[in-house]
Amino acid sequence: MADRLFQIDSTWLHGPSNYQEENVPVVGFDLAGRPIRQGFPTITFVWDILDQAKMTALMDAWDPESPKTNIRYVDKSTGSLVQKSCYLIEPVVGQRGTLYFFNVALRAVHLDDPI
Repeated sequence: MADRLFQIDSTWLHGPSNYQEENVPVVGFDLAGRPIRQGFPTITFVWDILDQAKMTALMDAWDPESPKTNIRYVDKSTGSLVQKSCYLIEPVVGQRGTLYFFNVALRAVHLDDPI
């Protein structure tokens, strides 16, 4: 299913349940009242539930020694496959069961053109 695609540096993973994009932050306004933006956009991928194998694959794809990586995902507004470079923050788990992980979030910061 095309909307379930998610990839970190050529490692295909179970697609996220949803994701949320945050635009470049506004740091002030110019004299005409237009916002001044500085920095990079951020995106947070969320999984409602992952089993042990899929959570292990996600953790194996995240490398703490080299957090800058390329990600690919299907844009929910256009349906097209998007590739970006970013820094990945360690996945956050809301709750851990015996075999499943609930409310897992992976934050990608400094989104930019692919490396």
